[in-house]
Amino acid sequence: MRVFVLGLDGLEYELATKFDALRQNDFGKVRNDATDTWTPLCWGCVVTGLPPQRLRPLLERKGRYWLLKPEVRTIFHDVPRHVKLFVPCINPHRLYWSDEHTRLILPALRGDVAKRLKYELECQRMLNEQFREVMKRIDADWDLFFVHFNNPDMFQHVFVCNRRKTLAFYERLDDLVSQIWRRLDDDVARLVLSDHGFACRDGKTPWHTDYAFYSCNVRLNLRNPHLCDFYGVIRRLLETR
Repeated sequence: MRVFVLGLDGLEYELATKFDALRQNDFGKVRNDATDTWTPLCWGCVVTGLPPQRLRPLLERKGRYWLLKPEVRTIFHDVPRHVKLFVPCINPHRLYWSDEHTRLILPALRGDVAKRLKYELECQRMLNEQFREVMKRIDADWDLFFVHFNNPDMFQHVFVCNRRKTLAFYERLDDLVSQIWRRLDDDVARLVLSDHGFACRDGKTPWHTDYAFYSCNVRLNLRNPHLCDFYGVIRRLLETR
C-alpha cells in the first residue's frame, strides 16, 4: 500500500474533528507527554520510531535548525521511492523559524494590529506555497509521501484565542486537504498527524496541549498511541497488500 503522511504542526484534536477531510474515518488523540512539544524532537520520533530520550542526543544545531545527524536511520532509508517535503528535523522549509517571521510574531503577540495583519498574510502565503509544492510533486512515482506544514502552529500562536478566525483557518485548511485527497487513488493510505494541539488559556493565552491528533482513511486499531509509534504504523501500512 502506498502511504501519504500529512504532518500538520499544532493541529488541535477538538477543532480537527469538526472537519471531514481532517477527521477521516479513523481518528484519535496521540500522547506526546515526553517530547516537550519541541518540533524537531516530535517529528524525529515519528520518522525514526525512537523515544524522545534516545533521540534528543541525535539532533544537532545547523544554523537556526535542529536536524538529525547524518548517521541516524529514518523511515526514508527503508523506502527508496519516497518524497519528503519540509520535514522539520531533515529538510525544513526555508521560512521555518526565520528571523523574518520572528520579527513579526513578537509584536503580533503584543497586539500590534498592523503586524498581526501582516503576520496572518505571511502565514497564508507560506501555506499556499507549500500546498502548491505538494500538488506539483504528488503525481511522482512514490511509495511514501511525507509532507509537513508548520502553519497550524504558526497561526495559532497568535490567533487561537480568536475563535472565529481560528475556525476560518481550519475551514481553509480542510479545503486544501480535501483537494490533496482528491488527487490520490483510493488505495493510498492517508495519514494526518500532529505533534501537539493548541488551546486558549484564560481566554487570552495560547498554549500547547499535551496531546496530538491522528486520522486515517484506513482503520489503524490504535490504543493510546505515542508519536514514536507512528514509525511502525507507517511501516505496517506500507507492507499491507
